[in-house]
Amino acid sequence: MSATALRSIVDALQMRFRGAVTVAGVYFEAKGTLGETQMTGKADKATRQRGAAAIEFALTFPLLFMLFYAILSYGMIFFVRMGLQQAAEDGARTALRYQSVTYTAGSSQVSRQQQQLQARITAATAVATAQAAWIKMGSTTATASTSVCVIGSNASGTDCAGYSGTMPTCGTDLNSACQVVVLVTYAYGSAPFIPALPGFNLLVPTTLRGQARVLVDGNSFSA
Repeated sequence: MSATALRSIVDALQMRFRGAVTVAGVYFEAKGTLGETQMTGKADKATRQRGAAAIEFALTFPLLFMLFYAILSYGMIFFVRMGLQQAAEDGARTALRYQSVTYTAGSSQVSRQQQQLQARITAATAVATAQAAWIKMGSTTATASTSVCVIGSNASGTDCAGYSGTMPTCGTDLNSACQVVVLVTYAYGSAPFIPALPGFNLLVPTTLRGQARVLVDGNSFSA
């Protein structure tokens, strides 16, 4: 057997078994065979791919985290806001219901109307407060208030200033009828449901509010 043929056989066996072989009593050991070179190249490529993936993750993770935080934070804000609005609307509907009142003997119709209106305002505030009771964080809770004014005297056209003491007299036409406004607020900036990250507190509202209003005329006070 020629030396060239023997060398070819040794190379083939080394590629097959990746190690030393003995042919015709002669020991052959090869280093850096073709198979080992191929395996080394694949390992280097996998290492480079893992490094590139780590860099891509480090670059994209902050953006993905901020996007997830914004969705979660503003989703909670909208959820609380809808809860406040629902509480205000329930309170406003309560102001339309006739309340059981023990009137003073011999009181006038105007006096009875004012007592009835006061009872409705008290009930509206109580219902709105109860409906918003779940909106709290620590010692911070939602607060409800109810105000009333005669439409014709509400120059600002927005929130009624409210009455202290004597309730207004509600007429039967649009200009003299009463407007009842129920307002429910929560100081979200000082007691957020999800803590604000540095820099995000500028984008979070300080106060959330729900507001509802109903029209009450003099005809609604009859028992």
